[in-house]
Formats: sequence, C-alpha cells, structure tokens
Amino acid sequence: MKEHPRVGDTFISVRKMGKEIFESEVELSYIITLGGEMKQGYSTTTYILEEEEGTLLTLIVEYTPSNLFYRILYKLTGWMDQIERLAECVEATHNKEKEI
Repeated sequence: MKEHPRVGDTFISVRKMGKEIFESEVELSYIITLGGEMKQGYSTTTYILEEEEGTLLTLIVEYTPSNLFYRILYKLTGWMDQIERLAECVEATHNKEKEI
C-alpha cells in the first residue's frame, strides 16, 4: 500500500484463517467489502476511505463462526486482540513518521 492511498490505487488484501491464506487484489474506492465463506465460518472485511483533512482508511472486520466449536475457539484465541495490535502498530508507525 502506498504511503498516501488514493482512490484507484490497488492493494493485496491478505486474510489468514487457520492454515488457509486468502489473497485478493482490490482497487481502492471509497467503500470496499470482501467476504468469504469457509468451514470455520463467514468473514467480511470492509475498507472505507475518506479524504478530507489527509487520508483516513477505516477497516471493519466481521466474523460469524459456522458452529459452536469455532465460536468457542474464536473467543479463546483472542482474534480481536490481533486487530487491536494492528491498530497500535499502524498508529505507532504513523507517529514515528510525523516526528521525522
């Protein structure tokens, strides 16, 4: 992804579920939604681009487990903790770039 993404840019969306890795090349528009069904459940990722005062890219990830086993596994593995760590990493990188 470019430093300052704009509508029309392309990027590769990579999602890992268990041992499977799903990649999709996506052209950035203002709202993009990718969804996929697998044995673990259904996953949807929505990207929202806003260009007003700078560039804001919002990521919304939703997951619906296919059964009780995957629902429990989902809660035990702290899957959402990974999204929160991603947000912290992006924020820290952005703050370092502002200091330079």
